Amino acid sequence: MKRLCLFAGYSPDGKVEDYVMHYFRELSKFADIYYQAANDMGEGELRKLDSITLGSWAQAHEKYDFGSWQKLIFRLGWREIEKYDVLILANDSNFGPVGDLSTMFVRMGGAGLDAWGITENYGEARHLQSYFSVFGRPVVNSLAFRDFFESIGIEKSKLDICLKYEIGLSKLLAANGFSFGTFVDRAALDVPFHADIARYQNTLLEWGSPFDKRKVFAQHDFASEDVAQTRTLLQEANYPLEWLPLQPSRSPAIVEGVVVAREGLAVASADTTGDVPHGANSVPKRSLLRSGIKRMLFPLYRPIKVRIVDRLAQIENRVSELAGKTEKIGTDVEAPQSK
Repeated sequence: MKRLCLFAGYSPDGKVEDYVMHYFRELSKFADIYYQAANDMGEGELRKLDSITLGSWAQAHEKYDFGSWQKLIFRLGWREIEKYDVLILANDSNFGPVGDLSTMFVRMGGAGLDAWGITENYGEARHLQSYFSVFGRPVVNSLAFRDFFESIGIEKSKLDICLKYEIGLSKLLAANGFSFGTFVDRAALDVPFHADIARYQNTLLEWGSPFDKRKVFAQHDFASEDVAQTRTLLQEANYPLEWLPLQPSRSPAIVEGVVVAREGLAVASADTTGDVPHGANSVPKRSLLRSGIKRMLFPLYRPIKVRIVDRLAQIENRVSELAGKTEKIGTDVEAPQSK
């Protein structure tokens, strides 16, 4: 099984954290990884990933995780992605993996599903949580899937991102007849129907989930189960506790089935306490206007865009190769001068 992982990251400090490095080291045993951060980052930080990813980039943008996955798709091109049996979309919103990932990949690889994730929520609609989702060739090769990612735009809020893209992607799978399921059997767990399953972190770990939501430790009142027990479970699994935040933040306020924006101005009822991509709570009106105009014009320029996506990917790769050669020539020229 040849797997490709497009990994979306975000760090307000502009760093590749130790827990992310661990994640990559474990995941790279099973997949080729490309990394895109939604924030600016120094070259030194990106170079830390050279030995465990096939490519890494950092650029501040306002499209959250789905925008980072879109950027990586445009960088590689669909022809390159088609060389793989499955496409994994993942992000850094979880600690882990806790334990070996082979059990999960073997079990789900034999499940006969077109797409799968680790956990799912119900809320407005049944949907895979987007922090780790896997898509087979029938999905990746479909026009609906490609249209979806090529048309990712800037949205007004995290709630809109969740509804349109996280929940929207699972709706797309269902509407096009693709089968999807999860590694964790939610029906076997004692989790309320409308609750965000990520808040029941101890139940998930005891069941065998390889990931634990960072919000459990980073956000006050997110967890529905004892966080002290969570630390014990992770310690017993030999996961380094020094990577876990010591003091949780108290904002944004989150309650069952309701998200309250940091500004305290907007309250929206929806199942959005799960995996919501990183970024600010709102975006400038100018960006929203630009995004709206692009969305209106998309049907007109899409046929051209589809044809040039792979060409742009080839140009991007060629430029990277030339940049590497130029850097090497510069190093070779400097070496004799320094002697």
